[in-house]
Amino acid sequence: MIDAVKLIDYEDGKISLTIHCHNLQFLKCLVDKYQDNAIKVISYVFYMSYPRHENPYSNIPASEKSELIALDLGIDFSLDDADIITAIDKCAKMYSTPISRMYHSLSNALDKISDYFDEAEISDGKDGNLTQIINAAKNYGSIRDSFKKIKSDFDEENKVVTWAGKDKAYDL
Repeated sequence: MIDAVKLIDYEDGKISLTIHCHNLQFLKCLVDKYQDNAIKVISYVFYMSYPRHENPYSNIPASEKSELIALDLGIDFSLDDADIITAIDKCAKMYSTPISRMYHSLSNALDKISDYFDEAEISDGKDGNLTQIINAAKNYGSIRDSFKKIKSDFDEENKVVTWAGKDKAYDL
């Protein structure tokens, strides 16, 4: 069971940065650089890097995630900053486990397969893709079962139980 390293707190109607944002140099440089927008930038870093279900963006395909998060946070400035990219990479490493990496790798692969099925022109013959599409459809059950197993492991790893067996509510 894993507890999240929070970057943002919400208490008494106020959002604030945690000690990690002031203690860890790769986050502190963002706080210093973006002063008035620090909460937005640190929130963006969290949502881009935290892989578990407490993150409302955890199931958004990687190709859509950045733009959606920036829009939802009201970010109206460029996020194309090496320090932001570094912070996302470091936080993603900080939050990852072998099971979470496997889960997200399989999830991304399923997204790519789904996109291929949506976009592929089906063709038969010697150079066609019909045979591959039929084989993929036939193997769907085993692909699904493998994904469900790793998802179950991922969910179990991320289940947080507190005193009296109550599920814990997460802040960022």
